[in-house]
Amino acid sequence: AILEQRDSFDRLWHGLLLDAAEARMIRRDADLRLLRLFILGAINWVPQWYSTTGPMRAEAICEEFADLFARGAVDPHHIEAWSSPRQAADAMICQNGRTPP
Repeated sequence: AILEQRDSFDRLWHGLLLDAAEARMIRRDADLRLLRLFILGAINWVPQWYSTTGPMRAEAICEEFADLFARGAVDPHHIEAWSSPRQAADAMICQNGRTPP
């Protein structure tokens, strides 16, 4: 029963993302499966860290998540400087004092 619910929920999200991709609201090269897993992973982890007595209300967190999804987290200036997502990840890692693999 639980697996059926999970599969039903996955199909719902897959359909939503597919509709958005077909409407060109999502990049053509986006992997919709990974995008679905990314979104659901972030949402499903909220109960682990969210507190009603914390600094943000649930509505504010929802708005921030939606903004991060829609506009991303990287400043557009930096996006233009990187030739690939891997170069961007390496740059962020190096900036934090680590060396890329």
